Amino acid sequence: MAPSTEKIKVTHTLTRHTHSRVRELVQRGEVKDVSAFIEQAVEQALREHKLRNLALELEAFEDPDYAAEVARLGEEGMEDLRVELNRRG
Repeated sequence: MAPSTEKIKVTHTLTRHTHSRVRELVQRGEVKDVSAFIEQAVEQALREHKLRNLALELEAFEDPDYAAEVARLGEEGMEDLRVELNRRG
C-alpha cells in the first residue's frame, strides 16, 4: 500500500524559544519552512518508535519460552506481545 499524501491540518503553538530557533533554521536555509521542519521531526520520531518496537520484539523472541508461547497461541499470542510491548514502551 502506497503512503498517503493526504494533508491533515495540525495546529500547534510553539514556545517563543522554539519558534525563534526554527525561524533561524529557515533563514539559514537548513529547513524549507516550519511545517516541513515539524513533519521531518514527526517522521523521525515515528521511525525511532518503530525501531524501539522492533528491538523489543526481537528481545521478546530471544526468550525461547516466550517465543514458543506466542507461537502456540497464534494470533492471540501476537496480541499478548502487543500488550507487553506497550507495557515496556
